[in-house]
Amino acid sequence: MSNDILQEADQHLRRLYSEKLWVVSNFMVYLEEKEEEDSTALLLKIPGFEQKPREGVGG
Repeated sequence: MSNDILQEADQHLRRLYSEKLWVVSNFMVYLEEKEEEDSTALLLKIPGFEQKPREGVGG
């Protein structure tokens, strides 16, 4: 991730009141969860993906 983007976001965050920061924080959590869900969905589309890890356990 670009340091420029982080610095710009930091500048904006520092200008917000506490109530607005909670909104931003909650939105960031939502984005993280959405990214995890999207990644999981992509992996689950791989044929046999769910079966491969299980085959190596106790085999």
